[in-house]
Amino acid sequence: MKIAGGIDEAQLLQQAKEVQTVNSTLRAEGLKLQVLHSIELNLNPAGDGDMDRHALKHLDLVLGCFHSALRKKEDQTERYIAALRNPDIQILGHPRGRVYNFRIGLKADWKRVMGVAAELDKAIEIDGYPDRQDLSPDLVKLAKEAGCRIS
Repeated sequence: MKIAGGIDEAQLLQQAKEVQTVNSTLRAEGLKLQVLHSIELNLNPAGDGDMDRHALKHLDLVLGCFHSALRKKEDQTERYIAALRNPDIQILGHPRGRVYNFRIGLKADWKRVMGVAAELDKAIEIDGYPDRQDLSPDLVKLAKEAGCRIS
C-alpha cells in the first residue's frame, strides 16, 4: 500500500545521504541544529511495518501508523498493543485513525493501551492537523496519568 507519496528502501537510503549532507553543512556553519532521519512507517493490522527491518535500524526515529482497516467497529486494543510491541517504532502515530466528519476512529481500551505505551517507553502522537484531532483531551489526560510519552 502506497501512502501519500510513500518511499521504498532504496529511496530511504538516498534520503539518508541527503540528511547526512544537510547535517554536515549545518555543522560546518557552526550551527547546533541536527536534522533527524525519520519515517512514518505504515503498520498492518498485526502491528508489523511494511519495510525491511534492516532499513529502519539506521533511522533516528520511526513513527508507526495504521493506514488501513480504520473503520472497524469492534475493540482494537490488541492491534494497538501489537504495534507498541513492534521494536522498530518509537511513536504510535495518529492512533485512533480519526478524521473529522469522515471517520470516527478506532475503539480500544485506551487505559490499557496507554499503560503498555508507558511500560515500553513508547510515545503517543497528538496529531495537530485540524481534520485529525486524533487524541481527545480525555485521551491525553489518560496518557499523562499512565506516564506515557507524548509526541
